[in-house]
Amino acid sequence: MNDEDGSQDDALSATLSVVSRKWTPQLVVALAAEGPLGFSELQSAIPGVSSKVLTQRLETLGAAGVVDRTVVSESPLRVEYTLTEAGRELEAVFDSLESWGERYLVTDVPEIVVADEDRRLTGLFQRWFEPTSVVHRAHDRAELLEALDEETTVVVYDAHLPGSEHVDVPALVGSVTEVCRLVALHTGRIDLGLLEHDFDAVVRKPATKDTVDEVIGRQIERYGEPPGDREYHALCEKREALSSNVSAAVLAESERYEKLCERVEGLADDRESGGNES
Repeated sequence: MNDEDGSQDDALSATLSVVSRKWTPQLVVALAAEGPLGFSELQSAIPGVSSKVLTQRLETLGAAGVVDRTVVSESPLRVEYTLTEAGRELEAVFDSLESWGERYLVTDVPEIVVADEDRRLTGLFQRWFEPTSVVHRAHDRAELLEALDEETTVVVYDAHLPGSEHVDVPALVGSVTEVCRLVALHTGRIDLGLLEHDFDAVVRKPATKDTVDEVIGRQIERYGEPPGDREYHALCEKREALSSNVSAAVLAESERYEKLCERVEGLADDRESGGNES
């Protein structure tokens, strides 16, 4: 073995001694997604890690130049942790490891893309969905296109995704995969304008973990269903969202809502007669 090989081995060993220890990847990912974070915030972001171990990992990463510790307040003492430039470069390393794991280690696990310009929200959703799903985060049109593939199970998205004057997310997703489920994240009051958008379900922001889990779980179960069933379930979701958020008087005067209900009833009849394969 020549000196160059030895240097490479030393560098690899030194790197692995820092990044391969338990909880370190989760710590770096949490800071990359939501940093800067205080100690208690970090502990909440990494379920299962003890205070003692978290302190040890932060000290190790600090000594390695991966994490910065900043005193925000002396009395009471309050500190925040953030990634250094070297730490931010590790995000790409873990992304590559994730892709490798998806290719060679993970089978039959739902793939979820969370597309929203709010990095804290996409990081939060990522922690909620993992480890039972493979999660990709996207914060603009370009990242969404990069994250999508034919195996994507569910896309959770905000319609106001940056990247162009208007991003038609359903059309963008449909250009890559036709069976992927679409869950819209809705900001503000839900009204009849909801009827103008194509999606399988809608979640109003902010939402609790239980609500999001229920909606996403339902969409994963329905993945690959016949087109007629998919249309029926999507319209039922719209009807439920509108009936829960819009007054009965307003709905009673809406022709569009009336047509929605008529279409739901027609599809229900088709399902009962076995005509849901259309």
